[in-house]
Amino acid sequence: MRARALSLLVFPSLVLLSAAAGRAAEEPSKPPDAATRAGDEACATCHTDQAAGFEKTVHHHLGSYGKAAAGETCESCHGPGGKHAETQSAADIINPAKLAGAEASAPCLACHSTDRHRAFWEGSPHEAADVSCLSCHDVHSGNGQHLLAKADAREVCLACHGNVRSSLMQRSRHPLKEGKMDCASCHQPHCTSTDKLIDAASINDKFYQCHADKRGPFLWEHFP
Repeated sequence: MRARALSLLVFPSLVLLSAAAGRAAEEPSKPPDAATRAGDEACATCHTDQAAGFEKTVHHHLGSYGKAAAGETCESCHGPGGKHAETQSAADIINPAKLAGAEASAPCLACHSTDRHRAFWEGSPHEAADVSCLSCHDVHSGNGQHLLAKADAREVCLACHGNVRSSLMQRSRHPLKEGKMDCASCHQPHCTSTDKLIDAASINDKFYQCHADKRGPFLWEHFP
């Protein structure tokens, strides 16, 4: 008894630590609260315009493709929205439109990174220039099959490549101004393994896709 009393006086902190350890062993640790999801209906309550446009896009059917749980298509890109619905604070939700470069593209590339064109995106001229998916596409209510940010595909490119606009007015040119083709008819904006983002093995191969009569062979042939 005397030895126990002495140990209590000399090592009181050890006694407290051992008691706390005993209680921790008896009480199972509680995991941190997981972020809760709000669901598409809760999102549409405030974001009516975005929800109305989103219903007309292919992304609205992500659940059918197994890319999102039923009623959680918004949160497949914006992250769990339970806290945001409660606080209505922009700090409590992911908004790719407010981000730049790779951060803005990350939600898109989570799904769009398997086809042959997106495979070259990282390290491409556009990616290196901090261009993001949302620089050209409008996920909620974009235009056409590719949800472009502008109704005219040419204007999407010319918004940055203004030096090309004057060439559309030249006498000898491709029929872009007439709408018979656009920039993506020759170039792959998500990058390719060829120069100038040409969507073919070479510039000549792309040229021959339209001008097959120039392919030859010719009797007096020369390099283009």
